Amino acid sequence: MRHPPIPPADHGFLLPRIIARDHLRLPCYPATLCADHPGCQLQSVCPCGQTTTSPGSTPDTLCLHIPLTLHLRDACGHPRTASATLDVETRMPHSMQHTACHLTWITPEIRLLECTCSDGCCFHAKLSICADIYLLRMEPCLSRPPKPPCPQLPLYPPPIH
Repeated sequence: MRHPPIPPADHGFLLPRIIARDHLRLPCYPATLCADHPGCQLQSVCPCGQTTTSPGSTPDTLCLHIPLTLHLRDACGHPRTASATLDVETRMPHSMQHTACHLTWITPEIRLLECTCSDGCCFHAKLSICADIYLLRMEPCLSRPPKPPCPQLPLYPPPIH
């Protein structure tokens, strides 16, 4: 992820502003997921961590790198977990073209549809992938300068002469 130049913020801070939003849906995405536990069955997958992006093989494609947690069950029935990264190359949404100076925030949802075990500890799975993709721009949010302190007021009015 490339970070945009940060504008100066005098007496303020930066807040992300959503410039564009798009929804990506891949209903039946084939994937090969490998775990370091041989002889296990894949029970479910879930995204974990921050999804990163990189340019795809063509100018109008985007590659998503989604970190996953694989929930496995060994031959004795004990639960195990493993980590994997799912790389998905997809067509860049039209509203997200020319994103060189903006941040991209992606919230993926992944569901395991079916899975077959291959040799060793790799699984051939079909996944349903849905992701909301947000294009963000950091903008300064100015705060007011601090007010001067109130003058000390007497507790009682001065005596009248």
